[in-house]
Amino acid sequence: MSKLQIASTSTCAILFIDLQPVFTDRFNDSPFKQQIESALAFARSVLPPERIVHLRANYVGSKMQPFSRVLNPSKPVPSDVTATPWAEEQPGELVMMKATINGFHETSLEEYLTGQGVDTIILCGLLTCCCVHETAVGGLVRGFSPVLVEDACVDKNEEKQAATIMLFKDYLYQTCQLEDLKSRFALCP
Repeated sequence: MSKLQIASTSTCAILFIDLQPVFTDRFNDSPFKQQIESALAFARSVLPPERIVHLRANYVGSKMQPFSRVLNPSKPVPSDVTATPWAEEQPGELVMMKATINGFHETSLEEYLTGQGVDTIILCGLLTCCCVHETAVGGLVRGFSPVLVEDACVDKNEEKQAATIMLFKDYLYQTCQLEDLKSRFALCP
């Protein structure tokens, strides 16, 4: 049994991070794709659409882009917020553009979630060590309780995924498996 702590499902939102073709194309035939599809179906079965948030990257012209180009000269830069076909938003779900690796930085995400009565953010997406982690920490410092769904997140390789989780699990955020989250929601008010 998971030790996942969620006080109430009525104050949770699920964030889907960077599910755009420029990032996800290499995962089209992977367990990650299946987990995201399952996480989206679960979110849509238990939450109102306004508490399902799709954060999408558009780094063109962002302050971090010049140095990011130095570090990763061959990495494609997302220039639009089009969803990957297997993770498209549905009516009522929020799509928010972010210009950095932190979904809270210079966006209205905090105000939106607060306005929805959210105190717990559940994170799915990629990359675990970068945008998922930074958004979780961004939420934490703004008073949200972050939960990272390990098997609905992915990194460049399994070692980076494992290292990020080992370093920050139960320190900066809770982690769980998707099945644990489903079980916890079944037990919560």
